Amino acid sequence: MKLIENLNKQIGSVIYSVTESEIRAVWNFTKNGVKTFGRGYGKRVSTYDVDKPFVGNFEITYTDQNSKQNSYSLEISFEEANYELAWKNSDGNTLLSGIGIENGLILAAGWN
Repeated sequence: MKLIENLNKQIGSVIYSVTESEIRAVWNFTKNGVKTFGRGYGKRVSTYDVDKPFVGNFEITYTDQNSKQNSYSLEISFEEANYELAWKNSDGNTLLSGIGIENGLILAAGWN
């Protein structure tokens, strides 16, 4: 079933797990009918908050199914029951934005 093959926008999803020092990702996205997926790993560069472990800043590298890598700064904040995510380039410009929800030790987010 190809429900989104004609979608002309970029859309993706990611699931994160986190510890005091790192964040790990499993992700996928599609753009113009082309699907990509992979994993990511990053280190925390901000203070760990025991009450909101996903909140913070991370330097993360994502690797796709063809071993292509992309690195970003990932900023995660929490406001009014929602996580907000921003993936930034090395100049600090936001490239992608997302919204997520926490379920136990997992953060699930969508982005475009």
